[in-house]
Amino acid sequence: MGTGVTYKGTWNADTNTPDITTDVSGFNAGDFYKLIASGTHDLGSGDVDFINGDEVIFDGTNWTLKPYAGALIEYDSTSVLLNNNASVYADGA
Repeated sequence: MGTGVTYKGTWNADTNTPDITTDVSGFNAGDFYKLIASGTHDLGSGDVDFINGDEVIFDGTNWTLKPYAGALIEYDSTSVLLNNNASVYADGA
């Protein structure tokens, strides 16, 4: 049976704060951080560009980017997906 995910807090990709890549021995599969600032950081196989709202999740060996998917807001039985990442839209705008 899986153990699920555990929110560890916020992470800054530009400064690697807190440090998640130097020593991963203290992390468990499913640990994840929410990014608080856009930036670039090497997760072990080359630089990765991050935007505010992305998440990084640990699989037991490596950290993986989980791109920001927007926020779902519901009002008057209507749902609206807000997303500041234009690349997720089919027309790119």
